[in-house]
Amino acid sequence: MSGKNKQPDIDMRCEACEEDIRKGSAKIKCCNLNCEVTLHQKCFSSIAKVIKLEKSDWLCKNCDEDSDTSTTTVISYSDGDVIKELAKVKSDVRLLTDLVNELKSTNKILLNKIEQITSSRLPDVQIQQNTELPVLYSQVVSKTVSNHSKSVLIITSNDQKESNSEVLNTVKANVNPAAEKISINGVKLIKNGMLISCSNEESLEKLKGVVQNKFNSKYKVTAPKPFKPRLLITDVDKSLDDRNTFLESIVQNNDYLADCDIKVISVLKLKYSLSYIVEVDPDVRKTIITGGFLYTSWKKCFVRDHISVIRCFSCSRFGHLKKDCKNKSVCALCSNDHDEKDCNSVSKKCVNCCVYNNYIKSHSRDFKPYSVDHAASDRQCPCFLKRYAELKSRIDYG
Repeated sequence: MSGKNKQPDIDMRCEACEEDIRKGSAKIKCCNLNCEVTLHQKCFSSIAKVIKLEKSDWLCKNCDEDSDTSTTTVISYSDGDVIKELAKVKSDVRLLTDLVNELKSTNKILLNKIEQITSSRLPDVQIQQNTELPVLYSQVVSKTVSNHSKSVLIITSNDQKESNSEVLNTVKANVNPAAEKISINGVKLIKNGMLISCSNEESLEKLKGVVQNKFNSKYKVTAPKPFKPRLLITDVDKSLDDRNTFLESIVQNNDYLADCDIKVISVLKLKYSLSYIVEVDPDVRKTIITGGFLYTSWKKCFVRDHISVIRCFSCSRFGHLKKDCKNKSVCALCSNDHDEKDCNSVSKKCVNCCVYNNYIKSHSRDFKPYSVDHAASDRQCPCFLKRYAELKSRIDYG
């Protein structure tokens, strides 16, 4: 049959079941080469069982009527047995279609669940590869801050007019880590002072004693206690929106939590469920994380470690919230002075990585700039990963 007379595939239907002929891979055509009548293989087989015909030797009803001498077998859809077979085929097709649609819906739900569980995970290997901190003491070789270091010393000035850079320079001028046998991982400037990460408790105690002896009341020296680990419990039923009721539920349904100290930090209310952030002891955290979930009445809820990196939605810097921000507004996408919602820039530029590069360029000989072609909200941002690692290093995992 010529191309101009051929009907487009979108209009073609199986002559027997009247379903789209594109459904199903195997098809049988009328043996008249100029005819476009087509059957599904399954429909043809059902009819063939009744009137016993070969797929290479049949004509549709219209072609047979146009033919004066036909030696082929004609399919007639008026035969009672054929009609029954076709009805059965149609029923099977509808059933299979419903099953396919149901499977598609189930797969979509499962994929969303998997994405929800894994989307916010930060692999430790990736963090370790992206969290190199420059050491500012000339006597110490640059090292990577350990994710499990808890030996942190904070030195702040009692003089509010003294800047953190001045505190750093004064301490460096008066303390010799090599002479005092003090091992230092890295240093970070904080408000009105500095934070020093030591490699172990012995080095921390030595540094604390040296600073206190040399500066007496000039500087305040503190060794903050490690934080307790926090867990994110997801997909909690919305009926457990009361904190006490939730705690009762997980204790009653998980016997090993009966005598454990569990503190609810916050509740995240989602559209169809709740997520709880809780604080626990290191040994309790290890047991829960090993299992991966907690039972809550009629539901099993998945659990993972939770580390919150605070970022301001106004200036896009880390460490404070918008309500406490004293900086000018900076776009998280391009780092210009406008709101993110008003940004029309086609390129991205991270304000945190820009600030870090400017700082480290003037404070370190081994200058390795961070890539800046990403948004400040990007979870793969080097500054975000560095901050994440710093917070993780101050958590007591036991």
